[in-house]
Amino acid sequence: MRQYSHSTDWFFLTLLYLVVITGVLIDVFKYLGLPMETYIAYTVHLGFVTPLLILEVPFAKWSHLAYRPFAIYFTRLNDLAKAKAVQAMA
Repeated sequence: MRQYSHSTDWFFLTLLYLVVITGVLIDVFKYLGLPMETYIAYTVHLGFVTPLLILEVPFAKWSHLAYRPFAIYFTRLNDLAKAKAVQAMA
């Protein structure tokens, strides 16, 4: 059942690797003192980061990466509000 993967699984991993590689290249070029190569790597980096963070994560099957921390935060906030309400009534 798990031996076949969908193409969207590989698309996310490919974008993730390209973001990391271009991010590292930005630092390497910056420390080597190559400004034009740094700007080119930065432009390519933004070309991968924008689709990954704005389109892929919140609207694709990886949406739990974006929504789960918010759900945990609001659940804890709700529990704290309930505890304070019970404490105020006592």
